[in-house]
Amino acid sequence: MKKLSFNLLAGTLLLCATAFSFSSCDNDDKNDTPLVGSYTGKMINSDVKDTINVSASATNTVITTNKFPMKAIVASVAEQSKVDSIVKAIGNVTYEIKYTGTTDAKNTSVSLLLVPDTYKGTIGSKKLEVTFKADQKGTYTISTKKLEFEFEASAVSFDGKPITTFKGLTYKAELTKK
Repeated sequence: MKKLSFNLLAGTLLLCATAFSFSSCDNDDKNDTPLVGSYTGKMINSDVKDTINVSASATNTVITTNKFPMKAIVASVAEQSKVDSIVKAIGNVTYEIKYTGTTDAKNTSVSLLLVPDTYKGTIGSKKLEVTFKADQKGTYTISTKKLEFEFEASAVSFDGKPITTFKGLTYKAELTKK
């Protein structure tokens, strides 16, 4: 009797393990947040009243802005006669902002906690660093496919030296999913 109970128990456990190992994987690709995709829209720099058309993309954890608008940052710290040549030397900047998204209970929007990194680039042989921060949450509205968030360039250093005249610039992204 004990041998039968042990065999029954072992068989049951083996059956359960097999059932779990063959469970369906149909939704493996459906774990993306509603944000995942490509976007177009504008980046508004409210401090200098400048609007730039941008494209962006989002994964489950990162929003990437292509051709990030560096001109306003450069213009706020450099001599005006040198701004265009510095921007050209920097080239196209791809900037990534990490985020954590939380979908609301009604599944109508996603609240974004933004975690921007410091941009690190070079101008010739000198290092350029721009520190970004985000004090507000962003929002993705599922029905309209609108992604909006705001962040600030809060500090700039050039060749390891802080530029103390930099007062910060606020960027607001207004993007629509393609």
